[in-house]
Amino acid sequence: MRSCAICGAPVERGDTVCAHCGCPLPEEERRGGRDRGLKIAIAAVAFLWLLTAGLWMLWPRLSQAAPDREQAKGALSGGLAPSPIVSAEPTPEPTPEPTPEPTVEAAPSLPPSPAAAPSSAPEPDSPKTVEKLELFSWWWGYLFLNDFQGENPVGKDVVQVWGYIGYTTDQRAFFEIYDQRDVNDDTIPLISFYAELYDDHLVPVIGSRDAWVLDRFLDQSDVEPLTLYLREGNLKLSYHYEAEGQSCDLFCMLVPED
Repeated sequence: MRSCAICGAPVERGDTVCAHCGCPLPEEERRGGRDRGLKIAIAAVAFLWLLTAGLWMLWPRLSQAAPDREQAKGALSGGLAPSPIVSAEPTPEPTPEPTPEPTVEAAPSLPPSPAAAPSSAPEPDSPKTVEKLELFSWWWGYLFLNDFQGENPVGKDVVQVWGYIGYTTDQRAFFEIYDQRDVNDDTIPLISFYAELYDDHLVPVIGSRDAWVLDRFLDQSDVEPLTLYLREGNLKLSYHYEAEGQSCDLFCMLVPED
């Protein structure tokens, strides 16, 4: 509070004369009041400028942090799904279902073996089944010899044999039985004859000294006993062999070679 220099009465800031004594106040006192008011105004303007600058610098961060107005409206109206709450605990992995063990089916039973031959020789295993006779086909099985009179013509009671249905260069079918699988032009078959070939049987075609069983040539009386029929996938031969001073019964069972 200022005071009048004449009477000492207090005067208000900005007064030009003393209200108590009416004396004019000195110019410097009025100027001092104006200066102080100007300083206050300048300080206020500087404060507002700093505040404005600070807001201008903070505006990008505030705009990024503030939610979009349309998004906020959508969230309030139910149009924006709330973000899921991520739990700090790990999600347990699903337990894999046990893999069922494969069912083992029983192995199919093998087809029945050919009819028992009159000997204890082994029978062919798992014979291949055929429905008709074909050229250039191999067969295999056993030749059994029984009821000997005289010497055994082959020296054994049971012989493993291989049969073959072939075709000659002059277009004639034939059937032969060998005591070995590897044959050539020098191999002499145990049984050999030309034949008429049908789907389920073959009939011997016997000429002059062109067909034989072991060491005996055949004739027309041998056609019927040597006719072979396909029965249940195999061929069977039953024949009574006679030669000078010896005889025996022959039985041969053949199945298709795999």
